[in-house]
Amino acid sequence: MANDFTGTAVLSQFADQVRRTPAKAKQALVAALNTGGEFARRRGVEQIFSELNLKRTYIDQRLEITRKATAEDLSVVITGRARPTTLKSYGGDKIVTAAAKSPRRKLKGDKRRRIAKGQKAAGIKAFKVKRSGTAQKWAGGFIIYLKSGSANDGSNVAMAIRTGKGRDSYRVVYGPSVGSAWKSARNAVYEDALGVVAEEFQKEFSRIV
Repeated sequence: MANDFTGTAVLSQFADQVRRTPAKAKQALVAALNTGGEFARRRGVEQIFSELNLKRTYIDQRLEITRKATAEDLSVVITGRARPTTLKSYGGDKIVTAAAKSPRRKLKGDKRRRIAKGQKAAGIKAFKVKRSGTAQKWAGGFIIYLKSGSANDGSNVAMAIRTGKGRDSYRVVYGPSVGSAWKSARNAVYEDALGVVAEEFQKEFSRIV
């Protein structure tokens, strides 16, 4: 999900200056827009962090400036990753275990899923998606390993729930993506970001004229 911060509104505030020295005004505006864009991105990270139970570093790595302002295009584009976020990132990867009744289960356990010998999976420990929400236990949840993602950072770990009795009758449950969170968070940072652009434009313009 992307958002544009254009220079039109700022240019209108300094119309006289722009008319007198258009090239320098545009140079100042490009610098101001890029400063304001980075401000908006950082503020967006904090806004999403306050709303969702994700690590700040996770959000920061997935909310980026995908286009900077230039003299030819006075816009900055901020994009959040649209790919859904697995519930592991929200803490939904901790398995509840219980004593296994089946002799076969008692022999095995599952080291990969941190299930000890003689134990069986009995759901997922309580976690929450919204930072201000209530932690919820998923009694029917279980952990699977996706073909996508990486075992190095755990991005291949996901939580699933059963949809039927067959071995493959399940669906992976996802939480909000950074992109979808940015769609609402950007409204909270937009005005402040424009204020930064206006302030930076004045400083930069005064420096170069």
